Amino acid sequence: MIIDDLRSLPAAPLIVAEGGPITPAMVKPETQAVWLIPSRDVQVARLQVRHRGDVPWSYLQSLEPILEQLAETAITTIFVDPLTVEETIAEVERVFAHRISEGPTAVTSEENRRLLRDANQALVNQYASRSTRPLAPIESDKVVRTFDCECAMRTCAALVDLAIGDAAAAVTSTPPTILAPGHSA
Repeated sequence: MIIDDLRSLPAAPLIVAEGGPITPAMVKPETQAVWLIPSRDVQVARLQVRHRGDVPWSYLQSLEPILEQLAETAITTIFVDPLTVEETIAEVERVFAHRISEGPTAVTSEENRRLLRDANQALVNQYASRSTRPLAPIESDKVVRTFDCECAMRTCAALVDLAIGDAAAAVTSTPPTILAPGHSA
């Protein structure tokens, strides 16, 4: 269903699909894809932060099969341990330079804010969907996820942790409504 969801998205703006159970074997050879691979130690450390210490066992089991599948494909792999966030972004931009140059790109703050809102809305929609967890519905006031700050400053990479219910309410209003502390429109 994830692959079907990704295929149903428009060609523009460009989409970054992160995480989830997508494997290299699911990606068509002509698909534009890149895998960012951490070492096991870095993977565990990042998952502990993301899941507040409680790392799902299945996440730890997924790295080896993905590495095996990547070895059998021509999909670009970037090993992220020695790279800063900025260097990782630069590498991904290098891989997709031809697609990025085709655009569209956000030139104005308003266009950038619209893209940030689209990303935040997509995350809210993912959790609001009946198909997300049909057997274990989420409590939207308790499940906290990370959203993009909508201040739209070019240098802003701030993230905002919000309960899904609070984010759902925020995205019903004109952006920016999801702002990092100290940020404004």
